[in-house]
Amino acid sequence: MSSSVTTALYIGGEERKTSETMAIADPAKPGVVVGHAASATTKDVDDAVAAAKAAYPAWSALTPQQRAEHMKAAIEGVPDSPNPFASEDGALLSQENGKVRLEGWVDALVLQIRWNLALMHADEVGEAKVLKPVPGHIPTETTVSYQALGVVSIIVPFNWPIAILGAALPHALLAGNTVIVKPPLTAPLATARVVQRIAEKLPPGVLNVVTGHDANMAALIQNNDVAKVCFTGSVGGGKKMMEMASQSLTRVTLELGGNDAAVILEDAILDDTHLDRLFAAIYDTTGQICMNAKRIYVHRSRMDEVVKGLADRLSKTKLGYGLDQDTTMGPLHSPMQKKFVEEL
Repeated sequence: MSSSVTTALYIGGEERKTSETMAIADPAKPGVVVGHAASATTKDVDDAVAAAKAAYPAWSALTPQQRAEHMKAAIEGVPDSPNPFASEDGALLSQENGKVRLEGWVDALVLQIRWNLALMHADEVGEAKVLKPVPGHIPTETTVSYQALGVVSIIVPFNWPIAILGAALPHALLAGNTVIVKPPLTAPLATARVVQRIAEKLPPGVLNVVTGHDANMAALIQNNDVAKVCFTGSVGGGKKMMEMASQSLTRVTLELGGNDAAVILEDAILDDTHLDRLFAAIYDTTGQICMNAKRIYVHRSRMDEVVKGLADRLSKTKLGYGLDQDTTMGPLHSPMQKKFVEEL
């Protein structure tokens, strides 16, 4: 990939360049700039909300099946290549994130898989369900139906930014909402490119992308026209989202960091398959996943097996540049991440 990669905002079906841009660093090569991302002003963010609001009536008026047809066409070309080592999106994400190139490609593949799984629910979205009375209780029937909310903001983190979109974006669109995606501040390039390609195949304003500094992004949470915020990130970030959303009583869904434990019992199966899974559960993405195992509790009788199994796998790990095909673990994403790990 070239260092000339530049991404714009995408608002109301049009690219929008900004007077200021953000230089995006390569975590494996200090001082090397991967590319530049547009830096949105507060007006740009307000315009994105307005564009999404304007597109909402027509998009929500379509049947779920009609929206699914639009979405099925829009996801074509994600990932951008069937070959992980020919994918430009995967290479770009590797450079700005630090992850190995294969994982950068899988990031987009997961979005495609989750997208298509969401489309399988098209017939359910427009259907009401009737819950019959419970025998012996109040003889009432309850009807459950679904309706779109309006404008939804989706804010994703640096570690799996494209894949994590798949947990919210296709469902929001299928339900009839319009969306603004905010890629991660320190690795926005690949995500912005992928989302824009999808957005270009949808009606203008249905899907928008804004990148930039957090200080200019308040409208994604506090604008009265935003009906819901989906945020994935740190616990500290989640607290800030909830605090900001409380001012406007905006609905918030938070997926935050964890302190996950792996428990190895006395009768655990510790063959190569299971030790490989344990190793991956700890060290995938250089350990930078919210559900990575951070603690391991092992029955004393199995301690030596677990230590040896993990040590053997660590000894075969190839640390290096994510674009090198023999690299199996890339660098930590940023100096901030490195400092955090060192202080654990």
